[in-house]
Amino acid sequence: MIIDKVEFKRLKKEGGRLRCIIIVDSNFGSGNLCVNNYGIFFEQAFKDKHFISFESIKSFDVNGLNIHIVYEEDYKISFVCKKQKHVIELYNEYAKYNHFDTLTSEDIKNEEREHKEAENQRKKELFEKIMASNPEVSQSPQRTPSYIPVKEKTVCCPKCGSTQLTANKKGVGLGKAAIGAFVAGPYGLVAGGIGKNKIIITCLNCGKQFKPGK
Repeated sequence: MIIDKVEFKRLKKEGGRLRCIIIVDSNFGSGNLCVNNYGIFFEQAFKDKHFISFESIKSFDVNGLNIHIVYEEDYKISFVCKKQKHVIELYNEYAKYNHFDTLTSEDIKNEEREHKEAENQRKKELFEKIMASNPEVSQSPQRTPSYIPVKEKTVCCPKCGSTQLTANKKGVGLGKAAIGAFVAGPYGLVAGGIGKNKIIITCLNCGKQFKPGK
């Protein structure tokens, strides 16, 4: 919540030893963040002072260098820390207040690995679902597409921006064309002389289908 300068200084002074962290981004932009026994203090030059008491926090999630907090009546704030050690310091102050287990760098590495494995599994299942929904494509002989290196440009999904794509000619599977490795010329994707209007590209991330150059 936003508090005045006098109250902000009082809480910082009375709350014990301060740990100060540089925030490279947040809902409000970059700024300085401090934490003590009372809670979290966030300030920017010539702007509002924000204070989040540990008691008011409903959820505190860590994702890499990102911290997402929900507090009071479902207010949300996110911070991007400059270093991983800052994330750990901030979370551990919150954990101590609530008598939770503290966080280590190894914990973060394990969580990131689990997240990556889950994401890869999700993409695999999406790809299998797409193939199963089009028997003609999944049963057709697969061949490696050849590309004419005109003016190289990475193709990405127009909906979500992902480069995790697969291309199919109507009735013929072009295969899982090297995730993120589609190449397009001035007229879109060119593959073995196949016209762009006969090719359908499917995003493995969100499932959107589109034609080259669209």
